[in-house]
Amino acid sequence: MTNNYLASARDALATPLTDWNKAKNNADRKASGLGAIATEHEIKSTDTFAPILGKDKVNPKSTASVELFAMLKEVVLETCFTKPEQVAYSFDLDAYRKKLGITLKEKSFNVAYQKKAQGKSQAIQKLGSKMRDFRDVLKTAENVDKPKAEPKLPIVSARDNIKRVYNILNDETKLSDGAYRSSVKVDRDDMRKAIQVIYTQLGGHGLLETQD
Repeated sequence: MTNNYLASARDALATPLTDWNKAKNNADRKASGLGAIATEHEIKSTDTFAPILGKDKVNPKSTASVELFAMLKEVVLETCFTKPEQVAYSFDLDAYRKKLGITLKEKSFNVAYQKKAQGKSQAIQKLGSKMRDFRDVLKTAENVDKPKAEPKLPIVSARDNIKRVYNILNDETKLSDGAYRSSVKVDRDDMRKAIQVIYTQLGGHGLLETQD
C-alpha cells in the first residue's frame, strides 16, 4: 500500500466524514456519500479493526495494514473531533506525570493528573465509537454492492418442489408416520411415474431418479 494511495484515500474521505459526523438524521448521513466513497477507494468494513492487539498480537478480524488503520484513525480524529478532544486523545500522560513529579502510585490521587487521564480516556472511547459507526456505514455499502440473486421463476420453483416430493417418496424414512408409509408403499411406483410426467410437462429434463 503506497503513500500516494493513503494520501488520496484520506483526502477523499475528509469531506464525507465531516458531513456524516454533522448529520442530524439518516437521510443526511446517507447524503454524505461516505460509504460509496470509501468503497470506491477499496476500504472495507474490516479495515476499521486494529490490525495489532496488545504487544504484536495480530487481530484476525482486521484486513488493514498498520499504515491504513493509522490513516483511518487520523482522518476520523480530524473530522469528527473538536480541537480540545484531539489534544486530549494524543496527550502524553506519562510525560505529564513526570512533569508533575509524582510516582505511579501517586498519580491515582493527583487531581490534575486524573483530570487529564479522564479527558484522554473519553477521547479514546469516542474514537472507538466513531470507528464502529464508520464500520456500520461500510457494511451497509458492501451489502448494497452485492449482486442480488435473481428470483426463481414460478415454474422453476414448481420443478424444485416436485423433485423434493419425489425424493421423499424414494426414502421411506422421510415419511414420519408409519401407517402412512405402509399405505403409500403399494402405490409408490405409480406416484413416481405421475410425478415424472408432471416434471417433464413443466419443462424439466431427464429422469428424476438420476438427479440429486
